[in-house]
Amino acid sequence: MSSCLITRNEKGNITSVQTPEGRPSKLFEAIHSNIFLGDADTSAQILSNAYSKGMQEKFKDTAVNTYDTGEPQLFYKSSENKEYLDLEDMLIANELGETTMGFRDPKTNVFIPIASFDTSSSIKGQFLTDVAQQ
Repeated sequence: MSSCLITRNEKGNITSVQTPEGRPSKLFEAIHSNIFLGDADTSAQILSNAYSKGMQEKFKDTAVNTYDTGEPQLFYKSSENKEYLDLEDMLIANELGETTMGFRDPKTNVFIPIASFDTSSSIKGQFLTDVAQQ
């Protein structure tokens, strides 16, 4: 796995993110669908963790804990140390507060944190959590 390809429009906004093989990045889609993160540039910065040399070595030639694009699969860990594949499932389970996003090592299954956010630190966060729980 080498670096991904980020395409921007004339205003500098990200319009697409592709894997080195030219496929749409499922990892970017998973990160960018997080309602608690900022814009696409924030998502791209978090995505860059997957393309670091260390991560590339860990996920080289494996289908374990990866998307069919070969990218590491995104997991969420709640403040109660419970792990979820889907942020909405975590919110429905009423797992609120500090949340860590990360990958699971394909060999050891150990959680590898890459970013964190708080689902209840703002009025907007509380509103989004309420909406997801409905």
